[in-house]
Amino acid sequence: SITAGSGISVNTSTGNVTISATGGENFDQRINVLDMSTASLALTNGNSFYNNTTTISGFAAQLQRAFDLASGQRASIYLPPGDHTLNAHVEMPDGGGAAQYSFYGDAFNTAGIDLNGFTIRFSNGCNVSNLFFDCTGSTVGLLFKRTRTDDEDMDSSISNCDFNCNNGDSNAVAIQHWGRNLKFFDNRLKTAKNSRAGLQLLYRHHNAAGTADDISTIHGFRRIAISNNTFHSFENTPAVLLGGTISYVATRDANALQQPSTDASLKGLVFVGNTLDFEGTLFASSPTNTYNMESATFTGNSCFWGNCGTINGQEQYIYIHNGTGVCITGNAFNGRSSATSAVPDAAVRIVSGGSNITTNNTEINF
Repeated sequence: SITAGSGISVNTSTGNVTISATGGENFDQRINVLDMSTASLALTNGNSFYNNTTTISGFAAQLQRAFDLASGQRASIYLPPGDHTLNAHVEMPDGGGAAQYSFYGDAFNTAGIDLNGFTIRFSNGCNVSNLFFDCTGSTVGLLFKRTRTDDEDMDSSISNCDFNCNNGDSNAVAIQHWGRNLKFFDNRLKTAKNSRAGLQLLYRHHNAAGTADDISTIHGFRRIAISNNTFHSFENTPAVLLGGTISYVATRDANALQQPSTDASLKGLVFVGNTLDFEGTLFASSPTNTYNMESATFTGNSCFWGNCGTINGQEQYIYIHNGTGVCITGNAFNGRSSATSAVPDAAVRIVSGGSNITTNNTEINF
């Protein structure tokens, strides 16, 4: 049995156990967000949103307290079923060392968060699952980005989540992920017409070798797997965007850390079994900062409807600005759903590079 005391409290109505970080304990634990207090919470200057909002309350305070309690441990953060609305930005702190978190609901789409125009930042690796997020009004819905200047390992996964993003804003991104090691699978994303992207993949700006911000750009951007997702995109919106510009979320990051790299090379991307149904582009590497791609594979994906939106003068379902050793095979591309749909110029376009394979794909109605 567990007895309250020494930093441990027991909620007798729910049976959940809370372990206070102030008691010096460092246990694996499950934290129920709704067991946290809704009372006003003063943010510290360790929170990236400190300069933007110094005091929060309500559900935002509950979620922030749950994140703070988990910091530095291997912890599960549980959100019970129901609808919850943010009224401020919140951040999962970078716990350092072996810290790894899970943030989850009971089952697909039973626990929902209306971001209400705000952002949830994950500054530590986190596995997010079985949650619904309404990103409408948010410049960035979920932001995965380390605060440490020497760490590009984001080490996160997003699975069985549902995203609704009806912004129609060219700056809007549902999920923005900086760094390597992302597993993104079994999700549904609905993104509005003319949004920047559903999922944006970025790598940090780096300085010269041996400096304080020496990021391993040449070989560091890798271990990204995107599989079995349904993208309900609208016209002119990439489901997944590699690189591209950013719109700032109010944080305390040093300016250099806010800038995406201009010469990163994404290696070993696995992009399998995804569905794009209802306009937009399935995948695009931005011509803005021209990230290279090496040894990527695209297979088993299906695209339908057209109205992709123009990238670098043409419309296509998959656009790669610079690719080497990219394999695009075994995909199905349907260019038009009706006589009123704009037919893409091509199913696939790789602008430059070499040793690429784009064969054994089906293409109809082009």
